[in-house]
Amino acid sequence: MDDKAPNGLDGESQTDLNEEVHGDRSDAPAPGTFDSDAYETLLESQRRTWEMELLISGAVVFALFQVPSALESGFQRLLVPLSRAQEFATSFAFIYTKMIVLVLIAAFLLHLGTRAFWVGLIGLRSVYPHGIDWDEVHDGPIWKEILQAMPSLGDLADITDRLASRIFSFAFMWVIFFVISIFYVAVFLGLSWALIATVLPGLELQTVAFILILIFVVPSTLIGLADKSYKRRGVEPPASVKSFLKPLMLFYHHTGLGSLIKPILYTFTSNLRRTRAFGLLGAAFLVLYVGLFGQMILDSADRAILHGYAYVPPRDGELSVRDRYYENLRVAGPKHSRFPSLSSDVAEGPYLKLFLPYVPKEDNRTLEARCPELTPWPWTLKRPRQNPERADEEKAIACLRELYDVELNGEAFSPEFHLYKNPNTQIRGLLTYLRTEDLAPGRHAIRIVENDIDNEVPVIHNIPFWR
Repeated sequence: MDDKAPNGLDGESQTDLNEEVHGDRSDAPAPGTFDSDAYETLLESQRRTWEMELLISGAVVFALFQVPSALESGFQRLLVPLSRAQEFATSFAFIYTKMIVLVLIAAFLLHLGTRAFWVGLIGLRSVYPHGIDWDEVHDGPIWKEILQAMPSLGDLADITDRLASRIFSFAFMWVIFFVISIFYVAVFLGLSWALIATVLPGLELQTVAFILILIFVVPSTLIGLADKSYKRRGVEPPASVKSFLKPLMLFYHHTGLGSLIKPILYTFTSNLRRTRAFGLLGAAFLVLYVGLFGQMILDSADRAILHGYAYVPPRDGELSVRDRYYENLRVAGPKHSRFPSLSSDVAEGPYLKLFLPYVPKEDNRTLEARCPELTPWPWTLKRPRQNPERADEEKAIACLRELYDVELNGEAFSPEFHLYKNPNTQIRGLLTYLRTEDLAPGRHAIRIVENDIDNEVPVIHNIPFWR
């Protein structure tokens, strides 16, 4: 058996691999300026890193798999009390943050699988150093010719090793891109909010942000096209043009963290064919978006339709019991926080709590139209120290009551409401206590109609309960 390097390759293959990965050392600096022992120690450390890589990849994959569900729950909880403009900014941050997590999960999984495959190849090569014994291959001549054109175990191990080395660079290039996108959008939305609050009142946040993004992006595109025009013509730009364009290009380069992401990007695009490199980048981006939005659509789909319940109506009606309407039946999390709810499906005491949520992104336009006399409270970073006047609370309750019509057992129902913050969902709204002692034993029903001016067809909630 041939002598093997520590990673399982023979000496000649290891030398070729080192020259390919680390370059030809024939032109290395003179011994007086280069520590050859330190270099050999570094090479030896690199040869042994695969064990640590596998350990780290496995641990990180296990940890990252816990992140998406926690991220989803946290952002959904954050989204409910926000206005439409605030929801737009937060949703963008959520989508790109989830992109980062998905990229890292995919990268570590792919790296883990690639390195495991590489270890298998190295182990097989150490057992059978000469590879395939062609004298024992009894297939036909054409098939044997095809087989002999395959890469050897050593070549396949080298290819796999190089692929594993590329994975993290490619993945972290995308991570940096998403981080930069989040930063820029946060800056543009912040500037848009400041402009709307000062000199452009009444405009939509998204409209102002889009205009600011165009003002930032269009000059960058024009500058790049102007620079490339000199390359196409094969001439140098005049000194005056260069002195004007170069500072602008440096500005865009540094604000986009070009020194961090461009070395990785241009290494890929310059060493691969240009169409292949950008095709790979575009395909990766498409896979990420399709995967993310496919998951979001699947999460929002009613999977009961896919389970073959052919003899049950596909939607719940008045005779259905839905967990989202009962605090004691809800799954923990913000999924059902925007729906009215009872404290329990069965009234075991003298009172049953009914909560009507106030969802800003859906209700603010309705409140503005139905309560023009009510002035919105100013937004501040710090809550006021003094408690509100009772009259202010009464006005707020009366206004919020305009959002819902409530019936109990088919009759109009106007109980006394109080302002309340749901401790489970952190959503504010109206709370009332239904006296159940006067109700007959058996089934009762609450019917709630939403008075949202944006809905052509009213949203109706039928909530049965039992005493």
